[in-house]
Amino acid sequence: MQHAHIALLATVAGGLFMLAGCSANSRDYDRARYAKMESVILASTNRLAGLPLAEASKRLGLDGVRWDEIYSNEPDSQGRLYHFDGFYLTLHLIVRPVGVKPGEGYSSRGRDELLKTGSFWVGSFWPHLVIDRLTDPKLRMTNYWDNLNNSFK
Repeated sequence: MQHAHIALLATVAGGLFMLAGCSANSRDYDRARYAKMESVILASTNRLAGLPLAEASKRLGLDGVRWDEIYSNEPDSQGRLYHFDGFYLTLHLIVRPVGVKPGEGYSSRGRDELLKTGSFWVGSFWPHLVIDRLTDPKLRMTNYWDNLNNSFK
């Protein structure tokens, strides 16, 4: 009888432990969307590099998807982290004056001006998908900045 009580307590404790780990911020991910995006990236011979952002966005289904700016150490560029259910996509974009394609020369207007008026293109850093099983964009960004800051130490 005592073994039955111990087994029952262990089962209940195990169940509570599992429930504690399965909050709204820690769960599975949207496998179908992840797989579709991964196949789009892998099907491109250059992993979408050099495509206008509008074209890459169309292929990846990014219209209306929330994103936050992330670190980029390239001049005239912007990093973006797109939020999905349980995973995210990072895109590193280069910004050029309207009508100027990547690889073509131009006189810089300054990064801030380019971000307002320029054309965005997928840069040479390939799009990157990361499964984190998070649904809270604020927590994801806190984790991103903490990890980035720690990488500089």
